[in-house]
Amino acid sequence: SAPGFGDMSAEEIAALTGLGIEEAELSKRRDFDEPFIVDDGDAGRTGELLGAIEEAGLGWTRGRFYHILGDNDKGRAGDVLKGLFCKNLGSDIKTIGLGDSLNDLPLLKTVDYPVLVQRADGGYDGEVEVDGLIKANGIGPAGWNEAVLEIIGD
Repeated sequence: SAPGFGDMSAEEIAALTGLGIEEAELSKRRDFDEPFIVDDGDAGRTGELLGAIEEAGLGWTRGRFYHILGDNDKGRAGDVLKGLFCKNLGSDIKTIGLGDSLNDLPLLKTVDYPVLVQRADGGYDGEVEVDGLIKANGIGPAGWNEAVLEIIGD
């Protein structure tokens, strides 16, 4: 089986993620995706599951967990946000997108400055490939900070 956050107790989510109980309870309240866990020990079965998701007309992505998606992703959200800024500020804006895993790829494809930050182990997600990709020298927020300061300094 592939349990989703909606099937798990807040205590189970907290143990799995390191979140506190209140944050874990909030993480169960999802509007646009459902994180779920699969046993990656059998890649063939995982492929079957992901194929079934696609056949049902839904999407999926993977970050720390797999996520099942409707007709949405971070790229569409970024496009909506950029549209709002352009409407209010004019079209002469530059966008920066930062991420650390495959689930950030749709966003990174839509921005002027796509930035990949290092993961907790110091490495980069090798599945994230996009033209103009900037690899930040830093893990998480430190990498984010370094990349943004370098970009706005240009």
